[in-house]
Amino acid sequence: MQQKPIVLFEARDTRENLEVMRSFVVRHFRELSLCLLYITGPFVILGGIALGSIHIFDFALAKSHGMLATKYAVLMLSSLVLYLFSTLTISSFVALYEESGEQEKITPDKVWRRIRQELPRMIPATLLISLLLVVAFIAFVLPGMYLSIPLQFTFFILVREHISFSAALKKGLNLIRGEWWASFFYLLVLYLVGYVISFFFQAPHVIIQVWQAFTLAGGSAEESAYLSDRFSLLSVLSGILSMAGNVLMSSLIFLGLIFQYYSLAEKKEGAGLLTEIALIGKDREDLQE
Repeated sequence: MQQKPIVLFEARDTRENLEVMRSFVVRHFRELSLCLLYITGPFVILGGIALGSIHIFDFALAKSHGMLATKYAVLMLSSLVLYLFSTLTISSFVALYEESGEQEKITPDKVWRRIRQELPRMIPATLLISLLLVVAFIAFVLPGMYLSIPLQFTFFILVREHISFSAALKKGLNLIRGEWWASFFYLLVLYLVGYVISFFFQAPHVIIQVWQAFTLAGGSAEESAYLSDRFSLLSVLSGILSMAGNVLMSSLIFLGLIFQYYSLAEKKEGAGLLTEIALIGKDREDLQE
């Protein structure tokens, strides 16, 4: 028996948003996991290798400074790409779900096709969002905090509605007018939950790094170089696990943000009602034909 689709456009409070997000994740856990695995997996491995290859004792080895800079560059680039593709994966998945409901299975291939369509627009949009946030926080902290929420909405609005960046930002600002504090505390809860979950993924890497520090304390440069090979495999594996935790955390937070978008869109615009009216009109036209 086909399940009833989850209602996206519905005015909800924080508790209800968290509950509907939980229901969505439970119902589509396998499809979401496969999409994230196929699309972000290669970058998780690349970033995990870069993270795992950075050791505490690298700073003590002068000859490793050039290599260390390269490792950090790869790590930062992988993290940025991971954020872009994880948010695009979640945005595309939800947008496809909105279009098809429970009628069609959402596969990694469908999500990847949607991402390829959006990628040329979303790369510069992501850079612009990041730049605006940095400038706002450097200039004034409070404007940066205020803009952080509508700018995150802007990302999903661009994917869902295919409008210009300025129009998407304007819509994001309109959505949070009078709802900023409610959205802020809702996001705060999401981040707390996300960080608790990601802790279990990142803890092994932290433990290994501390273990290395104590093991190598007082050792010579030659001993440090020798022991680095002994720690390499464990460090890389824990680095990959840590990067996977980061993807999971950012994906859950962004999914929660999307449900807040739908809630505010229903409160402010009655978007769900307008969609139902449009569908009724379309059904009548089909019957007349």
